[in-house]
Order: sequence, then C-alpha cells, then structure tokens
Amino acid sequence: MVSFSFGRRKIVGMNYTRYVSIPKDWLRFKGLDAGDDVEFILGENDNLVLKKAEVQKSEGENNDL
Repeated sequence: MVSFSFGRRKIVGMNYTRYVSIPKDWLRFKGLDAGDDVEFILGENDNLVLKKAEVQKSEGENNDL
C-alpha cells in the first residue's frame, strides 16, 4: 500500500459534531469535490480509512438503451 503524508490536522468541534479538514490535493487526486460522498471504514489496527463512495443507482433508474 502506498502511503502519503498530508501533515497533522486538528479536530474542530461545533455543538455535538466534530470535523477534520481534508487536504485539497487528496481531493483532486481522488477526483472529489465539495458535496461528493465519501465512506469512513475502520480498518486494520484501528486505522480510519476514507474513500470515495460508490455511486448507488436509484430504484427507478434503467440502464437499457
């Protein structure tokens, strides 16, 4: 697995929610932008994995042309 370091980030609190900023370079690398969905996965050794969410087809969507 390739590893990149984007430095340290502070956890910011607002009411009952916590935020961590995501580096813009990583977003560009993954083809993500504001408003896109990501998934958080608890990986090996309690590592938190962040990945681009797969697009889910809506129930009424038809792929036949």
